[in-house]
Amino acid sequence: MSIDANTRVGVTLLTELINEAKLNSPVIKQMGIDETTIEQLATMTIAELQALAKSAGIECHINSSHLRSGIARILRSRERETMLNHAITLGASRKMMRELVRMSSSEFNRRRTQIGLGGIRRKPAQLSDQEYERLATLHSGYENDNPCVEKIDHLRCLIYLSEETRIDINCI
Repeated sequence: MSIDANTRVGVTLLTELINEAKLNSPVIKQMGIDETTIEQLATMTIAELQALAKSAGIECHINSSHLRSGIARILRSRERETMLNHAITLGASRKMMRELVRMSSSEFNRRRTQIGLGGIRRKPAQLSDQEYERLATLHSGYENDNPCVEKIDHLRCLIYLSEETRIDINCI
């Protein structure tokens, strides 16, 4: 016998409620479910939980607007994390990351270790006049298309410049 998705979600919800009650979780009371109801749920078989999940007492609704908003927030956070690690990989200094994204020294060190960058870096070399001119040209073109309004925008610009020129961010 095939069980529809709403019933499976309902059974999962009921099972989680039973588990939370065993842990004395406050979520049970917050949801307005009394102890007797939980005790009765805990004695039910899977077939009985499925029958209950199909009944009108359990409704599963997803607010698609909130879901999309939550997904977008998580994806932005993931993108930001990737960008920060990439900047460190390209040579961003601890001081630069503190100024641009308020990253602590311990967070910077943790990320360097996580990325696999070890040891102390040497002081970056001076830019040649040719490198400086190329950076100035690229920077001007970048800012025409991507205005740097927030500090994180400056980090994006530095990443772009480093990728285009293969110059360590700390030198730019």
